[in-house]
Amino acid sequence: GPSAPFSPTDFPATIRLGKMLHCGQLANCCQGLGLWRRAAARRVQEAKLPELTLRAKGRTTTLVSLEHLNVNVPSWTPDNEAFWFEGLGFVQDPRPAQICATVRAGGGRMNGLMWANAGIQQVHMPLGEDPPYASQSPAGVMGVAYADLQQLRASLKLAKVACRELPQDERSSLQAVGLGPAELELTSPTGVRLWAHQVTDKVGGWISPHGWIKASDATSQGVGLPSECASVCLGIPYIRLLCPAGSAAGVQRFYRSIFGTEAELRASSTMECWVPIGASQYLIYEEASPGQDVPYDGYHVAIYINSFIE
Repeated sequence: GPSAPFSPTDFPATIRLGKMLHCGQLANCCQGLGLWRRAAARRVQEAKLPELTLRAKGRTTTLVSLEHLNVNVPSWTPDNEAFWFEGLGFVQDPRPAQICATVRAGGGRMNGLMWANAGIQQVHMPLGEDPPYASQSPAGVMGVAYADLQQLRASLKLAKVACRELPQDERSSLQAVGLGPAELELTSPTGVRLWAHQVTDKVGGWISPHGWIKASDATSQGVGLPSECASVCLGIPYIRLLCPAGSAAGVQRFYRSIFGTEAELRASSTMECWVPIGASQYLIYEEASPGQDVPYDGYHVAIYINSFIE
């Protein structure tokens, strides 16, 4: 946004490094990273990193935003269109066409790319990657927020998208961040699981690093995402991932020592590690049962952080 002390134009070396990574030029990445570090060191002398004041909300975190989930999709089909856009009310971001063109112009290979916007969060879906990475889905579930779940149910029915009503004993509530219990479970055509929550009367708008923000305010502040219309989905409050049995405490120590972020251990049916992000998001690690396999197929989660230089 316009108030941020850094912008892409401040770091041409960062842009070059990104192109190297996209084009598969891994041999040049060390040189690119060196350029980035020198540019960052010069820039940090001129602008202090912003502080994300969240202690009043009971949070100690340098993690600013859970920004997107990236999962490969074999091809873009009518079922994908119906699920993400017609049913869930995400909106298409127009930028991937230019990204694909830039990657190809640099000698890289990118068959296609779809970005689905939910407020100011996204799901990135590269298309047509080679096996075994052609289709990806996390071992877990992604939360999505809505102003009206009855309206969502109607949209899903119209789009012929199946959903499951969660029983009371399976519903998780996040009242502290303005969300009621998860009521609906959905699964994308490529296996991504989602739980849908309705926001409480006390909040409204989209999920942002500082809490809930009106869509119009986000756009006026330059933090909205480009699309033809605002998304019905208000954002992604959390992603819940399966982790090996006995590893939650280690995950907590990792975020404390590396990111200066105080995650919380919570006991449910298994042990969980709740990592706070911004004012109202979480990355949640849920321990698997002893001996249970935790698959990983190459998906990734993008998180913005507030202390990268340090």
